[in-house]
Amino acid sequence: LQSAKHYAQLFQNQSKDLANLKGIYKQKKGLPPYRYEGCKFPILKCSPELSDREAEVVIVRALNIPVPQGWKPDDLKVYVSWEFTIQDKTAKGTTKTYKGGINPDIFEQFRVDIGDRSSRSFARAIKRGSCKFTAYYERGFLKKTR
Repeated sequence: LQSAKHYAQLFQNQSKDLANLKGIYKQKKGLPPYRYEGCKFPILKCSPELSDREAEVVIVRALNIPVPQGWKPDDLKVYVSWEFTIQDKTAKGTTKTYKGGINPDIFEQFRVDIGDRSSRSFARAIKRGSCKFTAYYERGFLKKTR
């Protein structure tokens, strides 16, 4: 609650400053005196349902899935496989199968254990790490999935 008030106050101050700058610009005057100011903001907890050791992978939709020859776009049954590697741990998962053309809306959420997020190895893994998503379609009974 206190941090919300802090950000509300910053927003009000910023709005006043922006209105002043717009007024000066309309009058075609020079820039007013200014200074650079550094500010440190506290970490906001935007997902309180997640612990410090968890991250959330959200798959929203698949876009422009190529249609195999001889198929109609509406016949595709699509699912997404994902793989998230961080700190020598790999989390994997797949979504449900969705039928809905070449741009199916999926919106599924998965929780992943990320370990200690304050360690240096975590920061390196985020910069270097990979999250791989692959869209597959089901071909039918007794046929291989592609």
